[in-house]
Amino acid sequence: MVVPGTRAQSIPPKGSAGTFEVASWNVEFFGAAGGPSDDDRQIANVRDVILASNVDLWAFQEIADEADFASLVASLGSPYESLIAPTSSRQGLGLAYVYNADVVRLRSVREILTQFASDFAGRPPFQMEAEIVLPDTTVVVTLINLHMKAQSDQDSYDKRAAASIRLKNNIDFSLLASRPVIILGDYNDLLLNSITFRQPSPYKNFVDDVGNYGTPTVQMQIDERSTFCGSSPSCNGSTIDHIIVTNEVEPWYVGGSADHYDELLTAVSDYVFTTSDHLPVLAVFDVAQGVGVEDPATAQPPREIRVAAYPNPWKEDLTVEVTTDRPGHTFVHLFDIVGREVYSEFLHLPTAGTYGLKIALPRLPSGVYMLSSRGPLGEDSRLIVRP
Repeated sequence: MVVPGTRAQSIPPKGSAGTFEVASWNVEFFGAAGGPSDDDRQIANVRDVILASNVDLWAFQEIADEADFASLVASLGSPYESLIAPTSSRQGLGLAYVYNADVVRLRSVREILTQFASDFAGRPPFQMEAEIVLPDTTVVVTLINLHMKAQSDQDSYDKRAAASIRLKNNIDFSLLASRPVIILGDYNDLLLNSITFRQPSPYKNFVDDVGNYGTPTVQMQIDERSTFCGSSPSCNGSTIDHIIVTNEVEPWYVGGSADHYDELLTAVSDYVFTTSDHLPVLAVFDVAQGVGVEDPATAQPPREIRVAAYPNPWKEDLTVEVTTDRPGHTFVHLFDIVGREVYSEFLHLPTAGTYGLKIALPRLPSGVYMLSSRGPLGEDSRLIVRP
């Protein structure tokens, strides 16, 4: 296949020489039926985005034609290299990486959790370990590429939730528990709630574990920055492509850099019909800012979060007040006496101050409950009584 020459497209760059950039992109049945009809144009558009973006590593989902993927990589030239996962590729929906080998030095690569492939819709996560070589430092990072089960029916939701538990356990109870890990891909669901009616996010286990994980793309959902476009030229879909990191990576994250690459909607002609029904999601990491010794004189103290509740005891409506000294987000959880969660609510805290939340829980039995507020850097709890 001959890849057409570069079109005159004004694709803005996202990377720089001193930082490490990652992006995830579902490229909609890349090179095969079911996606854009003009394969040559899809290949050329994806190539143009990779070259213009200056992003160091791309995690792809839905590589449907390996020959076309090889043509894409060949058209990129040096220093780009690639990897493709065997199991998902045999399905025609391959997980793959394309990366700048001057920055990303491969150490190992493998599919993981293959024994639970059915929970991952037959596409087990594709994990690579690499040295990230930057001007000021070199670090070793593990990257995990996901393409979770799609659709909003209950069975699909249950598979996503089961896969999320298996993935988190695989990190928490292995050597990865103390290593920098970046999980990126098409999660096919939201982080703060679910596309499945009246269900919490299947990734709630990651989002709630604020001491061990960070969720840079959660702000995209709050801001309604969609990553799934469908057939909408303005991409008015949902935020289902994400990046989650372990706490070892969080100090490197450049605040506010997690975003969808929505400039492509205007930079690439007829983007959703010629290239993909998803926008890439990306984030920037300044590794050097997280490897030095913090100066106690300039270090920012942890964000303080305090909760109060009244009336206490309460019978029907419970008012919860959350006070924070800095902007951010938090969760309000209610647990019964044996530790079962009976209520959870996400709160966006745009400024310092006190925020009120009224909860109606008429069906809860009498007893003692624990109200807990957790945020990225702090938590607080109170015992409350229902007579």
